[in-house]
Amino acid sequence: MLRSYGFPQRDASQVIHYVKDGHNGGFALKAPTTTVYDIVGKPADDFETITRRYLKDNPMVKQSLLNKLRTMGIMMKAITTTKWNMTEFEKNQGFPIFKNMMLSNNSEEWKSEHLI
Repeated sequence: MLRSYGFPQRDASQVIHYVKDGHNGGFALKAPTTTVYDIVGKPADDFETITRRYLKDNPMVKQSLLNKLRTMGIMMKAITTTKWNMTEFEKNQGFPIFKNMMLSNNSEEWKSEHLI
């Protein structure tokens, strides 16, 4: 999908690792934090509030024939765009290859070092 939207392969290759860590609960450790409150003086908005605000005035979410055609075009482009070989790309870019890698949420050592 990212390729069909024109994202650079280098950026997309990192998204894979970010998503894996998120699915593993890596961003839920010691969450939620008070960072937003500390900076702006009010609690962070929840996901639904942020989504509704973003979509409220977005012309792309209005039901129209033109938007339906655009959406079909996006889906057709995504379906017909060939998939990247991320393993080969990362190897060719000289990215490190980790043996026996463990995500932070699975590491007792990392948790103890970060007071979790």
